[in-house]
Amino acid sequence: MLITPNNDTGADPLETKLVIKSIGVTSGYKRYIRFSEPSKVKLWRPGWTVPITPPAGDIPVAAFGPSNTDVDFEVHKAGTWQPGDSVSVLLVVKDPQGQYITCSDSVRLVILRTDLDVDTDRDGNVEISADEEGEDAAVDYKAAKGALVLPNVDNDDDATDGDSKDSDCKDAEINGADDLTDFSELHVQRLGIDPLPANVTVKFDLAKPEGDTCDIEAKKRVRVFDKLAASGATAILGPTAGASFTFDSSNADHADFFTAIKGTGDAKVLGIEGIEPGTEIVITMTVKIDGDLICSDDVRLLVCPVLLIPNIQPISDNPSLARFYLSAWASDFIDDMGVALVDKAGIPGAAIDGIDPTGAGPLFAQDGCAFCFTRRICSDAAKEITFPVLLSLFDPPTGVRSVWPREYIAPDIGVYDVPISTAAGSVDMGGALECCPPTSQGGNEYQYGLVVVSSRTSDPFKEFFKRQKVQTKADGTLVVIPEIARAMSENVDEKICFVPANNTKGFAALVPTVKDAVDALRTVPPDTPWEGSFLWPADGSPDTYGKAVAWFDQEVEPGKTRWEAYEEEIAAVKAQLTAVGVPLVKVPALFRDRPPVNILPFFSKGLCNTQIAVIEGAGGATTTHLCVPKEKVPKLKQMYLDAVTGIGIAEENVHWIRSHELEQHCGAVHCGSNANRKALPKPEE
Repeated sequence: MLITPNNDTGADPLETKLVIKSIGVTSGYKRYIRFSEPSKVKLWRPGWTVPITPPAGDIPVAAFGPSNTDVDFEVHKAGTWQPGDSVSVLLVVKDPQGQYITCSDSVRLVILRTDLDVDTDRDGNVEISADEEGEDAAVDYKAAKGALVLPNVDNDDDATDGDSKDSDCKDAEINGADDLTDFSELHVQRLGIDPLPANVTVKFDLAKPEGDTCDIEAKKRVRVFDKLAASGATAILGPTAGASFTFDSSNADHADFFTAIKGTGDAKVLGIEGIEPGTEIVITMTVKIDGDLICSDDVRLLVCPVLLIPNIQPISDNPSLARFYLSAWASDFIDDMGVALVDKAGIPGAAIDGIDPTGAGPLFAQDGCAFCFTRRICSDAAKEITFPVLLSLFDPPTGVRSVWPREYIAPDIGVYDVPISTAAGSVDMGGALECCPPTSQGGNEYQYGLVVVSSRTSDPFKEFFKRQKVQTKADGTLVVIPEIARAMSENVDEKICFVPANNTKGFAALVPTVKDAVDALRTVPPDTPWEGSFLWPADGSPDTYGKAVAWFDQEVEPGKTRWEAYEEEIAAVKAQLTAVGVPLVKVPALFRDRPPVNILPFFSKGLCNTQIAVIEGAGGATTTHLCVPKEKVPKLKQMYLDAVTGIGIAEENVHWIRSHELEQHCGAVHCGSNANRKALPKPEE
């Protein structure tokens, strides 16, 4: 007879029913029951407030009813049972003199174990006892425990399917032996009895955790295979297989599964691959016999998040991605960046790539791709897996997705397509996304840094990063940088740039100051010919410093000059950064008012829109090279140098880049180039 755990204190088909049958007489004959190991069971009857542990020795049934009536108990397991354990129940009858008579009966209670296990303690092994605690609890990526599964967004099957650029999780296959390391194990422990009863079913279900508000269906978050093998595995749960699957002992096709789970011995191992980063999933296994529910178990896993990499991290040492991506058509920019990065910073020439996808026109690396990583944390370093993930961004205004990241997909290089938004006016590409380095503020430790987005990014774009739940603020939101509306400056990298710094945080954000820039212009004799590259409104172009200053001193609102209006908007930008403990360093910037018909928003804002080249070495600001748009106004150039050398960056490591061709479109070095960088270390490292 099967015994189950306690399920409730009322009538319940999940619990074993023990019936002491009537012996048909009442004249002195008494029934007794005896349990071989009473401490391993609990008894319950209607009217009892709690189950009881039966005493050792003979238990008189007369205490519960006369001998000519049936007496029922509910029995459930107590303590620890292992597969193969059993408890015998002996029924005996004594005559009026208290002597045993020859009639007796007995049953044996055996455990049918329903146990799913995953690597809850993150040690790289799935173990029955060690991984039991917390296996069904919510998973916090930053905690010490909680089962993880990698998003299988790399491509391990290129050798077998030709030139596929799809992520492995896009198909319902295990893509060869190399793909196995990207999977997590789901152990189905053996049921503990052999032979099994007839008509056994084992059902697996995928479900969203209770209270989960993410709109991604459970079946689209992970895929589960009937075995973890390089070939011959079948997807039983997932986007195409569905959210439920039942193994039926009466189905000959399922015989191998039941052979693997009956009796005792090693667990049956299923394979799980992640599909949607940052989502949680509950997997439930339910066992029934003849349609009656016997027992169930569930586990909870998190698909590892995709995390942005701050641009102060050293350049990646991945041979496929250890490079800078430059806009291939901007020849003066390419030339100057080559000198700065190769000749000055010492980056190999092979690490400079030109990007000109599909012949449809230039697509800046910063505009179309965000460099990230994912990591399945494991206390056994040999079993921990970290690999880069390139986010393929989508541009809501044009309806175009960046395709070039898929040119780099490979084993252990993943690509993920961020959600599509059709919201008018949204800005999800073009430098609207940055990553603040690790910081802290007000007792909150942001050990993986913080995602920084534009106030114009779409809701689906923001929700993707919020659901990763790692690089968000304490309240679960993102750092949102407001646009500078006068200049229609909506992108993050037009207003701030994170750089290494010799301070307690190890970094700072370069932020614009229009006031200081205009004050610097005032020191130049007003009749001095203007040197800045600046397209003015159609009503005239300033040819002197004095006219440039006069334009910024114009009153644009009652009692407010143009430069004051800009400073007011910049103050809102700075407030978002100081709220999360970011040190600020002011650098000069001269924005211009931008009507919708004008494609050039500003000229000197490029000074805070800087490309960073952090070279492995002593670390910090001393090994940092900055590539900055070439500034034609000497006063502004010196102000910039004073600001960055003040935080430890050597003047000789500041490289002035011609970006005229880029300025015609975006005016920025950072928009024209980007680099894949090393993943952030785990906080304890």
